[in-house]
Amino acid sequence: MELSAYQTLTNTLGYDYPFIMKLHTHQNNPHVHVIINKTNKITNKQLRFNSKDSCKEFYHTLRETFKDYLFANSKGELQYSNTPNIHKAIKDIETELDTLETQARNNKSFRHENYFYKVLGSATSQIESLKKRENALSDHLDSLKSLLEKTHWEKEKFTPPTNEKEFNRQLKEIKWLNKESLTPKNTYKKIQKLAVCKSPLIKDYLYTTKKLFATQKRL
Repeated sequence: MELSAYQTLTNTLGYDYPFIMKLHTHQNNPHVHVIINKTNKITNKQLRFNSKDSCKEFYHTLRETFKDYLFANSKGELQYSNTPNIHKAIKDIETELDTLETQARNNKSFRHENYFYKVLGSATSQIESLKKRENALSDHLDSLKSLLEKTHWEKEKFTPPTNEKEFNRQLKEIKWLNKESLTPKNTYKKIQKLAVCKSPLIKDYLYTTKKLFATQKRL
């Protein structure tokens, strides 16, 4: 095992990075501790990696090389596995979760209901803000309705929408009419429609209605 570790290091790093090794065989899991001097003896440059991926690739290659040397030096009697221990990883996660749960139970200052009420308070505040906006838009629409009642031709030719489907139909029609222009061939009815759709009062009414529907959807 010690020979395999030495061959692995010299094969991967060469002889320019000094290292020391300590073999442990008194346990059921024999292993070698290695300390590497990361300063190159010739260039005095540090052993560095460009990224985490390149670092992972370096250690993966190191373990694969050790596995091959160990197998060859033991004439096939020792086989090192370079695969992650999933069961150990899961056990470590479960242990960490148990520790966190114990800390949460023992930490009297951490109160879950405080967090709940904080989130609830934030949501309540947002709802109240939306309701205020809804009321303001509704009041503005009421004032526009009063103006429409006083304007005869707009009152006769424009029916305020009572639902979103009707609103979308009117808006689509007005957008289409806005592309049209007055010509001698326009009928009297079409001239009236064009005048209505270009009315600032009507546009304000529809724009306010659109904002009101959008606000009500969020409540």
